[in-house]
Amino acid sequence: MTLSLSDIIVFDLDDTLYKEVSFVKSGFNAVAQHFNASGYATELFDAWKNGENAFQHLRSKYSLPTPIEELLEIYRNHIPTIQLDINIASVLNSLVANGKTLGLITDGRSVTQRNKIKALGLTRWIAVDNIVISEEFGSSKPDIRNYEYFMSKYPSKSYSYIGDNTAKDFIAPNSLGWQTICLKDNGKNIHSQSFDIVQEYRPDIMISSLAEIIY
Repeated sequence: MTLSLSDIIVFDLDDTLYKEVSFVKSGFNAVAQHFNASGYATELFDAWKNGENAFQHLRSKYSLPTPIEELLEIYRNHIPTIQLDINIASVLNSLVANGKTLGLITDGRSVTQRNKIKALGLTRWIAVDNIVISEEFGSSKPDIRNYEYFMSKYPSKSYSYIGDNTAKDFIAPNSLGWQTICLKDNGKNIHSQSFDIVQEYRPDIMISSLAEIIY
């Protein structure tokens, strides 16, 4: 299946262009390195997987005096050891080679999301002024302003949004007449997907791999 893509293709970041769990592991490793205790990373990740407050778990188990807020700062502000999958890079290369303009809409803190973007090397394909981060922009998904930014910047074009979160990714672009594409969870996403939702929240198209948008 080859999709008929729009002129402007805007991506979500976490669990769309890379798996967010890799950032979680990287953040826990950064906290472990702060204490020079590599075993803490596994402790944190296991607690997180079990639905616990991972940092409180670590503090309680090892009687650490470090405040949770300090551990969160280390986690949120660290330079992540994450990388873009070669297949995703190939998709982005192909889109740009075919004249598509790429953008990004992502929710989160500026420093955290910027560090992810830098680590993944995304500005190779996405212009800096085509990156919308909620903390910087002043609104988060599903606010339509995040999407209207691209419509104002590139008027009289067609637009696609590619994301994964059925709770917030597609309702706004659907209402604006964008093509919406959902990357299905392969079992590694942080936020579960539900398709038992009203029509307004549903994507137009479902894909199992980003490669499907070009092949």
